[in-house]
Amino acid sequence: SGKETYERRDDLIGNMSEEILTSYMSNGNIEKDSTYLNGKLIGKTLFTYQNGHVTEKAVYGRNNDLDYQILYVNDGSGNPTKETFVYQGRLMNSVEKSYDSAGNLILEKSFDSNNILQKTITLEYNCP
Repeated sequence: SGKETYERRDDLIGNMSEEILTSYMSNGNIEKDSTYLNGKLIGKTLFTYQNGHVTEKAVYGRNNDLDYQILYVNDGSGNPTKETFVYQGRLMNSVEKSYDSAGNLILEKSFDSNNILQKTITLEYNCP
C-alpha cells in the first residue's frame, strides 16, 4: 500500500513494449494507472473514493482527453447500487443494483441513455 507496481509486456514480433504503472494510496486503494506503448503514454485511469469506496473511474486517452467515466453510488455497506456510464460527456447507460440482507446481488436493471429500462436480471441464492 502507498506504493507503485510496474508491469511490462514485450511483443518481440511486433516490436512493441507495453508498460503499466499503477499507483496505490496508503490504504491500498488504486489511485491511478498509466499505460505506455513504446515509452509513450497512451492512457491513464484515475479513481476517486468516498468512505473507502470507489465513486468514479475516469479513463483518459492518448491526448489526455477524458474518454469515459463510470460513476458509482454505493450503499452503506459499500455495494454499488448505481453505475452510470458517460462516454465523451454523453450519458450512455446506467445500471441499478439491489442486494439482500446478506449483501448478495439480487436484482440488476439496465437503462439506456433516455432512462428506458432495457434489461432486468433477477438472481436467487439457494445456499445457506
